[in-house]
This record gives sequence, structure tokens and C-alpha cells, in this order.
Amino acid sequence: MPARPGKPRAVPAPETPARKATPAELSAYLRKSEGTLANWRSQGKGPRWTKPGGSILYDWADVYAWEASQPSGGEGIRRGAA
Repeated sequence: MPARPGKPRAVPAPETPARKATPAELSAYLRKSEGTLANWRSQGKGPRWTKPGGSILYDWADVYAWEASQPSGGEGIRRGAA
């Protein structure tokens, strides 16, 4: 998904693909609050996550796959179109 215009992302893509993202890092990357991420987890939405040893982590590959699966502007079905 191309970067959104305007403010640059606070967290660059990781140099090591195997590295996991914390909720704080993912929050900055997606520009969503950590509370939103928590809501998504409780609702089964958002990127896949794991909780090894009690800490929530996101695999960057899962984040990118989820992000690519999201509809983007202009490509979806218009509401009310007949």
C-alpha cells in the first residue's frame, strides 16, 4: 500500500523482517491509537497478533499482508451505485 500523503510515518519499515512490532510501534506505523488496536484485537479485526510470554506482538509480514488486504480509495464499490 503506498504511503499516505502528508505526514511521514513515525516508524519506518523494519530492517530485519523477522523482528516483531509492539502495539506502540504498530500504533505509530498505522497512525491508530493503541486503544484502537486493543479494540480490534477484542473484535477479531486488524492484523494477526501473538502473545508470547504475556506481551502482545505483531509480525511485520502479517501487518503488511493485512494492510494489503484493506480496500483503498477509489477501488471499492461505491455506495448507492446501481
